[in-house]
Amino acid sequence: LSQAVPAARLQAIGRQRDEWARDAVREMSRGEAAQALGKYIERGLVDVQATHKAAVREAARQFLTDRAEVGPDRVQAIAATNAQVRDLNSEIREGLRKSGELAGAQAIQVRDGRDPEKSVKLELAKGERIVVTKNENTLNLKNGDFGTVVSVSPERITVRLDRTGEAVAFDPRAVAMRHGYAATTHRLQGSTVERAIVLGSERTSREMAYVQASRSKGETRWYFS
Repeated sequence: LSQAVPAARLQAIGRQRDEWARDAVREMSRGEAAQALGKYIERGLVDVQATHKAAVREAARQFLTDRAEVGPDRVQAIAATNAQVRDLNSEIREGLRKSGELAGAQAIQVRDGRDPEKSVKLELAKGERIVVTKNENTLNLKNGDFGTVVSVSPERITVRLDRTGEAVAFDPRAVAMRHGYAATTHRLQGSTVERAIVLGSERTSREMAYVQASRSKGETRWYFS
């Protein structure tokens, strides 16, 4: 195609504010992980714990600190697998529960993201962060839409979408969703946040690390076991 029609290559990085962070992203894209991580280590942005559970706990603690500083929709936790995402979401919600931010949470039925004929229970409260996991075109909901719960009941939920700023009301039983404090690297491709919390993994590839390193405009912190 590039031989047949005019073509352009996007090479400049505009998301990260700091030049050192842009350099680290470039190094990750080339597979120079040790060199890239060295830049984060120098700035105290890499934390290594003895166990996975401890790494999740520290990542969640930092997430809650960042959330209080920059806002709930401007910080994102990132992990390689759905299991790791569930661990992070669970630990983050436990912290929010202890601080009283999930008062009045209800276990409601939502659509199963893997089987549209089934439903699963999801505990939700006002202020909860969620992510849509299947397209619902009649509601203008897209797979990967993040939002904040404005109100919730078993028959009706209202979510303010990050993508449009619009408050959308719908029957939760008709929409596949899950908690959205943490999400997989694949789901977050193309997203931009102020701060990112990355849970490292033996499953992390060069391409995955490149995406993880490049989501935040400001600070990216790395947690490993």
